[in-house]
Order: sequence, then C-alpha cells, then structure tokens
Amino acid sequence: MKMKHKNIVRIFAILIVLGFTTFFGFQANSQTVNFFIESIEIRSLKPLTTPEAYDGPQTVKALMNAFDTAYNQRYSKATVIARCEDGVIYSSELAITGEIDARHSRAEWLHMLLQRGITIANFDAYRIYLSKRHTLAFLEDNPDLRKIGFLDLPLTEDQAAYKVAYIDKLVANQIERFKKKVEDNQLKTTRNVLNAARKS
Repeated sequence: MKMKHKNIVRIFAILIVLGFTTFFGFQANSQTVNFFIESIEIRSLKPLTTPEAYDGPQTVKALMNAFDTAYNQRYSKATVIARCEDGVIYSSELAITGEIDARHSRAEWLHMLLQRGITIANFDAYRIYLSKRHTLAFLEDNPDLRKIGFLDLPLTEDQAAYKVAYIDKLVANQIERFKKKVEDNQLKTTRNVLNAARKS
C-alpha cells in the first residue's frame, strides 16, 4: 500500500496542470463532466536557459527560436482526462513531439494563435498554448464529448470549423484574463489613492 501511495505521489509530482483546465460539475446538455484535467509530464528538471520574460517579436519563427529547444528538453507527453457523472472516463496521452506535431503542426498552431491576437510573453505561456493542441486532439478523438458541446464548443462534425472554434475559445479566455488583470490593477490603484488621501 505504501509503495502504491509513493508511486501516485511521484506521478503527480511530475505533472503540471495546464491553463484553464480543471472543471468540476461542468454541465453539457443532459450530461455532466465532473472532472476534467490537462497535464504535462516533465522529462527533465534542469534549470531552463530561456529568459523568464519574452519581449521579442510575436512571430512564429522568433517564438520557436526562443522556446522550442527548452520545451522539447523539459516535457515528454501530455495527458487529458474527462470523467462524466455516469462514470464514463475519456483519456488521451500523446507525446510532445512526433504524434501531436503530426496532427497539429507547431508552426501552423502558433500562426493561427498569433493571427487572432494571442500574445506569448514567457515560456510558461508558450508551454500552455502549445499543449492545448493535446486537448483539441482529445476532443477530436472523442465525438461523444463533442456531441454534448463540452467546453461550450459548437456542435459540428466539420473538423476544420471545430478547430477554429477551439482556438477562438483560447483567444476569448486570454481576453477575459487580460480584462480581469486590468480591473484588479484599477482596484489596487484606487485603494492606494484612497489610502494616501486618508494619511494626508
């Protein structure tokens, strides 16, 4: 029992949860997905040689030159799991290189994101956005989840249209995060001004 517990702890220690990706009680039509997670397995814990912040050009070539080597060295595979209320479990595991690159090329993926206004400001954002390809592949491979409109994506059999809608969802999520950050900063500024006025 102890060995099993240690193995479970070790597995979770090498996984990083991605982006907006853990949902409990997600209602989709009449079916409920009560657990959803995206994770990425670490291949190496060596310190990254990439800078924390990136202020270079937002182009496919520049971003790949800045982050691709570190991404390949650090991560090995991504796993996506969804469990429905009725006990049905959907899962997918794809290698970071090879399998996923063959299905959704990195360069094409980054190009589509940048065209829609996504900004990649650091290595963590690069990791998250590239790894979202795994969730798209997972959804493409599980039509039952597509049929219930999981993640509020459209009900369509057109794979190209579904891919576009999925990327648009990523863009909408970034816009929401940006708005929240602006609102939080405005609130902080207002509090600082009020505190300064009280002290004077």
